[in-house]
Amino acid sequence: MIVRLFNMLGVKPHERRSVILLLIAFFFIGNVGWLFFEIPEITSALDELRNKSQENALLPQHEKNRAILTQEVDDLRGDSKMLKDGTQALKLMGLVESEARPSRLLITSSRSVRGTTSKKSEFDEVKQNIQGSGNTVQLVDFLKRVSDNHPMVRVSDLTIQPNADLKSLKVTLVFVASFPKENKKPVSKKTAKKGN
Repeated sequence: MIVRLFNMLGVKPHERRSVILLLIAFFFIGNVGWLFFEIPEITSALDELRNKSQENALLPQHEKNRAILTQEVDDLRGDSKMLKDGTQALKLMGLVESEARPSRLLITSSRSVRGTTSKKSEFDEVKQNIQGSGNTVQLVDFLKRVSDNHPMVRVSDLTIQPNADLKSLKVTLVFVASFPKENKKPVSKKTAKKGN
């Protein structure tokens, strides 16, 4: 079949070997040239495939992290930890004060004040000013109990001074609990026009 093709093309018998080598070289160079232009696409496809496989390998870990974060958010939104209004915050401050009894910290005065944060803030707050006396261990135990049992309460201010007997400490603490502001409809400042 190849001999017939060469006869039709007019290739002489002593030139056939050269023509065959020339065709082989042409196809070889053509394939190498084609691969040369296809290599960037092939390498980018391989890199993309490697990246996808690495992402797929990390997918179970991402799903696990997402589940943990979702659980933590749900825990923070739980009814026991989220303060809904000022009355709940005041009750919570009463519970904070009661944590001093098991710690044997002597409370000399306690006062709750409902305050307002800036107008731009979405939260109001209740402050509990507590003055007491005790030793270092009692104070640390009291603060640890408050931290463990009431995560929505934070210490805003803490002042520690030695008492006159130099055996105990005089402590002034300010605890703060924040809660969402009540949604009030804005009062319109425009006056109604009187008709004639």
